[in-house]
Amino acid sequence: MMTLTEKWKMEGLQQGLQQGIIEGLKESILYTIELKFGSIPNDFKEKLNNISDANRLKEIQKKVVFANNLDEIVVE
Repeated sequence: MMTLTEKWKMEGLQQGLQQGIIEGLKESILYTIELKFGSIPNDFKEKLNNISDANRLKEIQKKVVFANNLDEIVVE
């Protein structure tokens, strides 16, 4: 059985891993956009940075891969 301290440590690690996944997805999205389309508007970056749902970021990442231009990628 876990002690309360061990449980807190595990929860902290899980939160840290989730945050790392989210930040990694954001970096990947921005990197892919730069490769495909060049510069990225600041408002796009700001909207992307406000997203904290990994599944939503994965949807955006898929859109980036298949988009023909930046206007096809909607970030809200």
